[in-house]
Amino acid sequence: LEQTTTAITEITNYLTENVQMYTDDDVVVERATEILVTNINCTVNVDIDSVIPYSLPQKEDIVLKVKNGIKTFIDGGYRSNGEYYEGLGLGNDFIPMKCSVFLDSEIPEIKNIVFKDSNNFVINDYEKAKCGDVIVNIEWLP
Repeated sequence: LEQTTTAITEITNYLTENVQMYTDDDVVVERATEILVTNINCTVNVDIDSVIPYSLPQKEDIVLKVKNGIKTFIDGGYRSNGEYYEGLGLGNDFIPMKCSVFLDSEIPEIKNIVFKDSNNFVINDYEKAKCGDVIVNIEWLP
């Protein structure tokens, strides 16, 4: 939040110094409206084609990785390889298929992921997605 406030202050100062002198109108800079992407519900399978199924603690760890991966995909943050990922930008919709591709590159244990109610979550041009509640189910093979 502090970085965002600093960035907004820098932009406002730049616009005031370099743009406002050409107009009589006030220059106003506002943050993007944050829209919660909520009720993200997905099912993950990690045991397909596995000779030895994952243990319960391993599966719980994978569930946590998936939740953190979805949060990183939406909000941005550091990827598993240490690189910074920007997340969904201003006006970018949450598209489950794109999130699946991102998770596949982040979590090699995932063999299949299905988003329930997998409609795109539409974000308007002046809005920014923010990760809400995430439910991750894991398929248990006998």
